[in-house]
Amino acid sequence: ARDNYSALLVHMGRYTELMAAWKTYIEKSPLEPSGYYMLAEIQYRAGEKENAIATLQLLEGQVPSEKSRVALMIAQIRSGTVKMQ
Repeated sequence: ARDNYSALLVHMGRYTELMAAWKTYIEKSPLEPSGYYMLAEIQYRAGEKENAIATLQLLEGQVPSEKSRVALMIAQIRSGTVKMQ
């Protein structure tokens, strides 16, 4: 149900609500990478590229095993070639 609600909010362009929800999720589950990736995707879609990069860098600090994936995504964001789901 949460995924459908999130998809609806994205479709409606209600990024602020989604960002707040994913920030709360990250606070509660700081070692769960999916929250960071979702927040970064929403920030990117909202035109907040630097915030998306900062979120990914925070993930890298919290979950070092994500370092290579984070580096790739940051490079793609900077080059404009990132493919968000």
